[in-house]
Amino acid sequence: MLVMVLLSLSVSLFLGIQFQQRDNLRLRNSARRLFTFFQAARSQALLANRDNDCWYQTASRQVVETIKRRHLALPEKVFLLSESTSGTSEEVPEKIHLARFYADGTVSGDLLTLRSGKKSLILSFDPLLGTMHLSPVLDAADVEQ
Repeated sequence: MLVMVLLSLSVSLFLGIQFQQRDNLRLRNSARRLFTFFQAARSQALLANRDNDCWYQTASRQVVETIKRRHLALPEKVFLLSESTSGTSEEVPEKIHLARFYADGTVSGDLLTLRSGKKSLILSFDPLLGTMHLSPVLDAADVEQ
């Protein structure tokens, strides 16, 4: 009987850890794909010598760029939040402007947050250099440790 109790506790603990790791893996994978998508959009702006806008279509959950019309679909459990649309508005716009990559290599864009479960990552843009940075959001529990 004791063996069964210990086995059931260890299995539930193991599955709980696996579930958290799956959320974390899904979030990091989506963040890397979005980061690469933005790098390619910046490169297209430089090569075409034109501005390249990146939009998020809320209905289809896709990020789209204007020059080559490439798109990136986000997984179901990953949510993209923009600093300009994170207000208390009940109505969600059909398209959200994420970033504009200029022909000279600079960029303008909001602070973006990718969220999956309890974990979040922030994608920020350096306007002058045209680079992007990914950083984790620290929870209160993470700060205390």
